[in-house]
Amino acid sequence: MQKKYSVYGMSCAACSSAVERAALSTGIVLSAEVSLLTNSLTVTMPEGYTDDAPLYEAVKKAGYTLAPFQRQKPVKAEKKSFLFYRLVFSVALLIPLFYICMGHMLHLPYPHVLMDEKLNTFLQILLVAPIVVLNFKFFTVGYPRLFRGHPNMDSLIALGATASIAYSVYASVQIFAFGRTGLMLYYESAGMILTFITIGKYLEERSKRKTGRTIEGLLQLAPETATVIENGVEKTVDSADLRAGDLILLRPGDRIPADGRVEQGASSVNEASMTGESIPRDVGVGDELRAGTVNLNGTLRLRAERVAGDTTLSKMIALVEQASAGKAPVGRLADRISGIFVPVIIGVSLISAAIWLIATKDFKNALNVGVTVLVIACPCSLGLATPAAIMAGTGKGAEFGVLFHSAEALENCGKVDTVVFDKTGTLTHGQPRLQTVLVRSGSENELLSALSALERSSEHPLAEAIVAETAARGIPFGECTDFAAMPGKGVSGRVTGAPCAALSLNSATEYSPGFALTEEEKEKLYGQAVIVFFRENEAVGAVGLFDRLKDDAARTVSELKALNIRTVLLSGDRKESAGKTGAEAGVDEVIAQVLPEDKEKEIARLSDAGKKAAMVGDGINDAPALARAYIGFAMGSGTDVAIESADVVLMNDRTLGVLNAILLSKRTLRTIKQNLFFAFFYNCIGVALAVSGIINPMFGAAAMSLSSFCVLTNALRLRRFRPVEPEASCPAVPAKTENDPKEKENNNMKKTLNVEGMMCMHCVRHVKEALEKIEGVACAEVSLEEKKAVVTLSADVPAETLIKAVADAGYEAREN
Repeated sequence: MQKKYSVYGMSCAACSSAVERAALSTGIVLSAEVSLLTNSLTVTMPEGYTDDAPLYEAVKKAGYTLAPFQRQKPVKAEKKSFLFYRLVFSVALLIPLFYICMGHMLHLPYPHVLMDEKLNTFLQILLVAPIVVLNFKFFTVGYPRLFRGHPNMDSLIALGATASIAYSVYASVQIFAFGRTGLMLYYESAGMILTFITIGKYLEERSKRKTGRTIEGLLQLAPETATVIENGVEKTVDSADLRAGDLILLRPGDRIPADGRVEQGASSVNEASMTGESIPRDVGVGDELRAGTVNLNGTLRLRAERVAGDTTLSKMIALVEQASAGKAPVGRLADRISGIFVPVIIGVSLISAAIWLIATKDFKNALNVGVTVLVIACPCSLGLATPAAIMAGTGKGAEFGVLFHSAEALENCGKVDTVVFDKTGTLTHGQPRLQTVLVRSGSENELLSALSALERSSEHPLAEAIVAETAARGIPFGECTDFAAMPGKGVSGRVTGAPCAALSLNSATEYSPGFALTEEEKEKLYGQAVIVFFRENEAVGAVGLFDRLKDDAARTVSELKALNIRTVLLSGDRKESAGKTGAEAGVDEVIAQVLPEDKEKEIARLSDAGKKAAMVGDGINDAPALARAYIGFAMGSGTDVAIESADVVLMNDRTLGVLNAILLSKRTLRTIKQNLFFAFFYNCIGVALAVSGIINPMFGAAAMSLSSFCVLTNALRLRRFRPVEPEASCPAVPAKTENDPKEKENNNMKKTLNVEGMMCMHCVRHVKEALEKIEGVACAEVSLEEKKAVVTLSADVPAETLIKAVADAGYEAREN
């Protein structure tokens, strides 16, 4: 049983290690994971265990505060934090402090009055005191952690600043009480240590906020209120108070607050936020809608089925948070090191200072070395290296409909060397369509008319496909009487008075022993489900039906091959049908006629051969194979059992999601390794330089303040990851030469719109497609960061037309 808590008071990786150790020491926790990025603790307890009082007490003894997990609501307007004001006032005080201490050494204009040593000392104390007060949290947090045996980054800062201030106070007493002169003061070092670390904390806070913006974006998809109809009366309620069975009124532009089915009305729904699908879906009575999507142009009445935490959106958010809070295997080394990092640094500081004091007999130099070692070491960069990249990666995946169940799944996706696809509903649409019509006598239309007259009374999927295609072609159906179904064989009846039958290929030979397909017919019908039509015991034609390959399936397989990943089609279908699908998709191997219970055995066989095989499926029969695979991919339209068994869920049902998950995993893993390298390299080099006496405390504080910021900034580069898209890119605008007389005209035929409401790259694509559908628009370039769309026109298009197209797509626009 898993439970999640919020943890307050953590500042670095040493803190997270201390909280984990405290949780595990209770004896009631089987496993514990702390996320420094989300300030949360996730523990696994024995099933049915409810008393978590020992956990609260253990974490409190370690110096931290535990509380039930509470997801922070996103703020619409970003407010300045107290940390920001601490930073502003600290910098404002540090500048004159630095000038008073160092101005004459840097040959800056320096008033003669400041050369008075007592006045100079008094002014330094006057300026450094408020800096210490403003940043006193380093001391109130750092020293208690140190005395409890769980020192953290604040402990290092507190020790370094205290050492500088203590020596400076001693020197100040000598100056004022005994009139001594020429003594070195380190007030500016203490001020710089505290201020620079505060700068780093502020930059780190901002970067953390940016890293978690995907989750904030998902939270904003859920509307705060909903309009409910009770006894014919409309009333507004909080979305959190909705109950299953409520009738919800949805007007154009409303965000849908719950999962449910349409009871009345028709409209189009923008589902880009959930599936990444930019084209709105037309919905009507009986259609299912999901929370977080947008009703575009019609009024609907929705009967709520799943509300609050049970909605697809809530589960999606929980999945992203779960993966973000988890730890990838590659990050375990950093966790182990962080647990002993701070005590080791304190020891190195004391030993270094002692060696310098013995070797040089110079207390000031020894103090400098000891303080520099304390302030330059950065456990934060180690602690943030993995979770920052994991959160950015999982968040980015959620933007284009790829949900990772865990951090481990995100890491392992990039290591896959074999991808095994299920056929029906995964590589194919799962709906057979009429593909081939062969006529022996009469016309094609006559054959389909008579065949559909028989099949329209059947409920078989193949019959439905034949009837649908005949209707789509506008062919009238014949009249059928005496209809009879022959389970496993076909159907029979009288069409316009003549006895007819529509039979499977095997049953056709039983019905008419002399019947056989010609070699040419066999070739045309290869791999298809064949239905033979008989009139008065004579075969007048046959049709072939085939489950079409998804539009992006062949491209997915091709791209996977380019990554040296082997592809396999694993299907329970006939060899001919599976072989045809496999050939169209271009897979390396086809394994057909596999029983559901044997799919897991095939995956096990690949695993035993040393392959890191991923399984992609959607049905209950795929669940054992998904669970057995190195990585399991479940299509979002699949069964709940399949989704629960998988490591990755593809919300938009595109096979390209498999490719994008692997590419994102590789990029994330590379980012984690870069972060860990930087963190280890920085600390090794920084401590070595500090021990050697090459750098001073001020430089050490500045370097430390930037280290975590660099790690987080590197992780944020994952937000620029662009998934492989199935649609063709925007047509390029022909280049113009300087002498082209139309160049000026074309430059004037560009219009810029300010677009509000875009939250992710799916929104960008949605706006882009809406604009490019307009006649006269050559190309549209849409920027999420700038909230703008630059439209290149091939003909004169009024701005109102462009604005309306964006509004119809669910966003707000105005001419720039």
